[in-house]
Amino acid sequence: YLYLAFMSAAKEKAPEPDPSSLEEDLDKSKEKHATRTLLISIAKVIGGLALLIFGGRLFVDNASSIARSWGVSEAIIGLTIVAIGTSLPELATSVVAAVKRQPDLAIGNVVGSSIFNILFILGASATITPLVPAGIQLLDYLMMLVAVFLLFIFSNVMGRAMISRKEGIVLLAVYVAYMTYLILQSLGIGI
Repeated sequence: YLYLAFMSAAKEKAPEPDPSSLEEDLDKSKEKHATRTLLISIAKVIGGLALLIFGGRLFVDNASSIARSWGVSEAIIGLTIVAIGTSLPELATSVVAAVKRQPDLAIGNVVGSSIFNILFILGASATITPLVPAGIQLLDYLMMLVAVFLLFIFSNVMGRAMISRKEGIVLLAVYVAYMTYLILQSLGIGI
């Protein structure tokens, strides 16, 4: 998938750089600043990854503890609290991209994250230890398929390459209905 995505991006023509800006980039003081900035960026990435690992462990441990204390299955906590908590960065990125009128970034962020989570994260996790989808029901898989189907229909088939406000409302309504169902099920209230 990554190979195909990079090959597709490489086919798109990049804008030609301005020759005068290339000369400026070779200036010694800018090279020193760039090196310093690069080292700081690398240190920030490593620090961020360390904090992410620590925060992820803290988040999962406490979400599991909440699930046990409430008598709710860990699958329900994973489908609700953990899913929302881990998706907040994507929400922030997509909202900012939408406000800045960069729809490709907003949709690409969501689609790319979903592909990464399903293929890479599940693949890497199952490689470390086999995963048993206990508590994940057929409805949960169907909702994932419905989400993909709606995204495909709204962004490709409706005659225009965009997701309108009305379609956004439909996506939100489907999600709210699904979350309501999960919460009611966890409380023992059948629908």
